[in-house]
Order: sequence, then structure tokens, then C-alpha cells
Amino acid sequence: MPKNTAPLMTLPERIVDLKLLPYGKNKVELKLDHGWAFSFRIHNASSYVEQSLKFDVQRL
Repeated sequence: MPKNTAPLMTLPERIVDLKLLPYGKNKVELKLDHGWAFSFRIHNASSYVEQSLKFDVQRL
């Protein structure tokens, strides 16, 4: 038997809310059922203009 066990997580099934955040024109917040939430941001990770963009996702 393992010494430590992790509880099973319930995966999301439905989108509860999707909105653009007012403090950033490039940020979106996605809320799902079962307590899941993500923040999405599109950026270029540079101080000068370039052609490549990066997609940053964080679990809230």
C-alpha cells in the first residue's frame, strides 16, 4: 500500500462563465463547474514589436 494518496479530482463538465477582464485588453477568464478556473493571456514576451505571439494559461 502507498504511504500517501491523493484524492481524485472531479473534471469540469460545463462552462459557467467566460469574460474579458476589464484591466487588460488581452486577458480572458474562464470559469467551469467543480471549482475549475483558468486565466488566458496573449502576449509577445518582448518589449519590441515582433511577429510571434505566446499564449499564457494559468489555473486560478
